[in-house]
Amino acid sequence: MMNAKATSEGEEEASRMRTLGESGHSGEVKRGQVILVAYLIAALDLTFLFMQMGIMPYLAKSLGLDSVGFGYLQTIFGVLQLVGGYIFGRFADQFGARAALILSCASGSVFFLLMSISTSIPLLFLSRLPGVFMHVIPGAQKVITDMTSPSQRADALGKLGLCFGIGIITGSALGGVLSTKFGFLYVSDQLECMELHLGMDEETTENLWGSFWFHMAGLWTARRDEREGRKAKRMGKGPVGATCLMCFLMVLLHPFLMKLPPDKPNSIFVPIYVALVGSLINTLIAVVWIPLHTKPKLNQHMTENSTSQSGSLFSIREILRLMKFPGVMEVFIVKVFAGLPIGLFMIMFSIISMDFFGLEAVESGYLMSYFGVLQMVVQGLVVGKLANHCTEMTLLRLSVFVFAGVGLGMALMRTVWHYCIIAVPLVFAFSMLATITDSILTKAVPSSDTGAMLGICASVQPLTRTVGPTIGGVLYKQFGVSSFGYLQLVVNIGLFVYLLKSKIPLREVKGQ
Repeated sequence: MMNAKATSEGEEEASRMRTLGESGHSGEVKRGQVILVAYLIAALDLTFLFMQMGIMPYLAKSLGLDSVGFGYLQTIFGVLQLVGGYIFGRFADQFGARAALILSCASGSVFFLLMSISTSIPLLFLSRLPGVFMHVIPGAQKVITDMTSPSQRADALGKLGLCFGIGIITGSALGGVLSTKFGFLYVSDQLECMELHLGMDEETTENLWGSFWFHMAGLWTARRDEREGRKAKRMGKGPVGATCLMCFLMVLLHPFLMKLPPDKPNSIFVPIYVALVGSLINTLIAVVWIPLHTKPKLNQHMTENSTSQSGSLFSIREILRLMKFPGVMEVFIVKVFAGLPIGLFMIMFSIISMDFFGLEAVESGYLMSYFGVLQMVVQGLVVGKLANHCTEMTLLRLSVFVFAGVGLGMALMRTVWHYCIIAVPLVFAFSMLATITDSILTKAVPSSDTGAMLGICASVQPLTRTVGPTIGGVLYKQFGVSSFGYLQLVVNIGLFVYLLKSKIPLREVKGQ
């Protein structure tokens, strides 16, 4: 199996080099552009997700949902994502990364649509259902994995963390600001508001909105024709493109043009309305700019002749088969347990920030933005450089060791300022662990199974969200905040000793 895997990896690298040689500089630029689009889609999706996360506790409370019910709501979403992660990965392997990204963005649109009409607790629970397919990050990882060589993978996947940082910063800040200071009126009143604030008559306003969606549809048609080899029409360019851009800016600036009275009851829905429109645009971006095939030709042939023994989207036997590849089970265990105590802490953070730190909603948003800045610095300046100079096993051990130190710091912290200091090594360890384990695991399986492997990796966080409210609630209520730190310390010391003594078979590759 090891020889076959090595041969497969060599053929993969050779295929990419041949593809680059055939297409030259333009081919390399095109692949770079597709990867940048994947980053853009991920950043926008995370922004919208963090916008709704910030107002979700307040929305649930306004509907009369208590803390226990809110825990059930979070658990249901976690279970759906846990089940859907692997299914989404298998879908990406069978139908391609483009189809998977479109499915995820479209599911996000339905998610926000249902949230926007959640005027009762049953509707709020119903809005969680599309979460089963909301996996933009694994979709973007699939694009990056398909379009980079193994030696470039860790660096490229690490840069995806920049999107996470952008999402935290912009999403948390916009969610708080839009829900408290600005707001949409109900959908039926939006055209009237535009007429009032922009000085347009009814016909002009309706024509402008119609022009926006017409030209966006035209842009999609032109890109589709271009991909199919036909001469693309020039819709979406020149004056038409300017009109499209102007309308797009109006969508983004719309909330700031329509200030609501402080007692307006629907102002909490503002971030959801913005996220709905943005998610629809994100879906269109995936349709237009992600190519139909992202794998090299050799890998497309290997996918058609996959080693998978089942054609179904969900199979326990397939999961067990992937876990039998050398090093996969060991690295996956480290991935799950190293960050589990921190995950439990973050699940309870909305409560801890109010009770233990005494923060208001806006202050919590600023703290999340601080995390986003740290994430961007670590992913953009640190992870990639270390991946280029150190082996992956060294970085894996380093991240676990730092996690142990973070646990000690959390056990001793008493104020929010202590937490801000601890956040620096916490973000480093969390980012490094996620990037390195994803890179190792996608290299350890055949290229035809990278989507499924990324789907399994994506199920780790939903697993934490599923068990987190129960376990985290017990730890916080019975033992206090310091219990999360002590658990983090003990678990990661054990994992560090395990990594030092074990000989996990890895293909050690440094970036170039």
